[in-house]
Amino acid sequence: MYILILILLVGTSIPLITMSEHYAVLLIYALFTLISFVLISKKKLQFEHFIMALLASSAIPHSVTLGGLNVSISDAYIAVMVVLLVIFSKFELSIPKTYFVITITYLAFCALSLAWANDFTNGLARLIQLIEFMLITVYVFYNIRSTKFLKTMMNWYIGLATVLGAIAVGYSLAQHVTGPLYILGFHKNALGSVLGTSIPLIYGLLLLNKDCSKKVKLTYLFCLFITVFGLLMTMSRGAFLGSIAAIIVLLYFTNKTKQILGILGLIAVCFGLYAFILSPSYLESVTRFDEYSSAYSRVIIYDDVTSKIKEHPYIGHGVGNYFISIPQINFSQDDPNNIFLLNLVELGVVGLVFFVLMILYIVGVAFKNKREFKQNHELLTLNAIFIAGFVARFVHIQVDVSWVRGPGLFMFAMVGMLLSLRKIVKNIKQGS
Repeated sequence: MYILILILLVGTSIPLITMSEHYAVLLIYALFTLISFVLISKKKLQFEHFIMALLASSAIPHSVTLGGLNVSISDAYIAVMVVLLVIFSKFELSIPKTYFVITITYLAFCALSLAWANDFTNGLARLIQLIEFMLITVYVFYNIRSTKFLKTMMNWYIGLATVLGAIAVGYSLAQHVTGPLYILGFHKNALGSVLGTSIPLIYGLLLLNKDCSKKVKLTYLFCLFITVFGLLMTMSRGAFLGSIAAIIVLLYFTNKTKQILGILGLIAVCFGLYAFILSPSYLESVTRFDEYSSAYSRVIIYDDVTSKIKEHPYIGHGVGNYFISIPQINFSQDDPNNIFLLNLVELGVVGLVFFVLMILYIVGVAFKNKREFKQNHELLTLNAIFIAGFVARFVHIQVDVSWVRGPGLFMFAMVGMLLSLRKIVKNIKQGS
């Protein structure tokens, strides 16, 4: 069953990366959708079987340009899944209503901001991306019907992250790399995001499967070791911060607050051993702050974005309409390396308020789940894993580019699965 799905995924993913006529990829994905439809309609497979690798596909941010839009494997994958989901739900959309009301309000203001944006094209591309992450991704993952599939999806993601981590570690050791790691077309921060977000998932599944066999525990511990070591190799400071914050959140939401200081101490010891003994040049590279460093560039970016926020403090410059260029380091990007500043400069105070309401709702659901699931170890731990995974990426984008293909989908996949827990419980109660 899974072999068939892998063949279908590989058969559609490879052309997306390698074909020069990228529009032909649309035909391939149309064929994939048709085959999926036939197999599910004949009850050969469940919808969830096809979605198994969707979370893992977010670990591959590489993209091609189709119709002026950058499209990654996960973008194309989720487009197929949402079509199948709508068809097989017989167009009866099951959505988290409160979340959708808040998010659609935010996205509606983003759309309205195109009216005063200087570059409509950039704004439209960003709006499409936000709709994909905040609405489509959440809708698809919200409709997963059992905790079994939720855990399987995380295992697929962890598996791919471990492979990437092993490649990163092997390459670093073989080539004696001491600086930031760039491999397989990954930027160090993109690879760091994949490895950093996998850490709370691995640790959470260890807590969830506390009575599992020794073999399973050793497998998870091996994955944890590889991803942590690989994360160190990337030198992605944002990913470091995100993974540490996520572990703290995970322990808090699983009522293991006494372990937080111990875990932080262990992290400090491991980091110290690596930075001061195994690779003394590592700490110098991470703390570099000269005028050609990425850390110093953030000072210039923050000065620039602050001045632009003052120009239009209430409604911003329009979604997708921030851009900065720093010629002396050959640097340019459309993000101030902070999600709150990005909202302020593009959407002003009004847009920021809508965004904060969305985040507060997500966190509020996690706290509500924590109270209601306190007698159910599985649901309590899954809730903790999903909010921790969300936090890992959310903290990262306080110091890095916010809306990136792959990691952005992962972030809101965590939201969809977090919200799905209450629906799963409700369906179980109705079934009994």
